[in-house]
Amino acid sequence: MAPPSPTAPRAATVPWVLFGLDGRIGRQAYWLSFLLIMLLSYIAITPYKASMAAGTMQEQPGLYFWALVLVAVWTQFAIGAKRLHDRGLHGLFALLLLIPIINIGIGLVIGLMPGDPGPNRFGPHTDGRGRFG
Repeated sequence: MAPPSPTAPRAATVPWVLFGLDGRIGRQAYWLSFLLIMLLSYIAITPYKASMAAGTMQEQPGLYFWALVLVAVWTQFAIGAKRLHDRGLHGLFALLLLIPIINIGIGLVIGLMPGDPGPNRFGPHTDGRGRFG
């Protein structure tokens, strides 16, 4: 079976936005995804923060903690790559989002700049809410 055309609309589902590497997302979808990830990360880390404040933190974080870190890093990379695609850039530039301090500036730039107005090599134009057209 042939792969879908880069201009064919793709259903914007939450799993695709958070974990997929193909396609484009607009600024609104980027910021909402970013806020969702930050909220879920904060909620998931709360037990560790409480144990640190109480002085009962284990010396080494467990598998649960590292699984959360891995999921958070992957989702940040995935939404960054799709946002870069919206600007017509290769998603590998999203690796810069993994560098502390630099990630703040790059995240702001790709989150504030509008995407390409029409279709590009990564897919059709999306409106701000992630709908294609």
